[in-house]
Amino acid sequence: MEFKAIIDSKARNDAGCAVVGVYEDGELGVTAARIDKQLGGLIGKLRGDGDFSGKLGEILLLPTPAGTVAARVLLIGLGAHSSFGRKQYRKALASAVQALAKTGARDALVYLALEVVADLDVQ
Repeated sequence: MEFKAIIDSKARNDAGCAVVGVYEDGELGVTAARIDKQLGGLIGKLRGDGDFSGKLGEILLLPTPAGTVAARVLLIGLGAHSSFGRKQYRKALASAVQALAKTGARDALVYLALEVVADLDVQ
């Protein structure tokens, strides 16, 4: 399996899966907010209905979401925004990789690197 790391929210718009983070306290991650607008507020509705809490490591796959160019959107719970640090980032990323391995996606855009992580820089 080949991995490429590109740190840019607009690096590529089409993908087999877009991976975005959602915080437990109701806040959408950087790219999740943008995709939520494209989906007409679907991510916010799922949170409001109790279908996705944003608990650290929680996953929810949205297959073929209308309104985005990604074939799938994978929501990853980031836990509480106030305590989102290196350990939480690694757990969220590990959950994303495990979930992606179970999908039929040939490629993925993982937008978790755009989140601000306490005591961690992009490198």
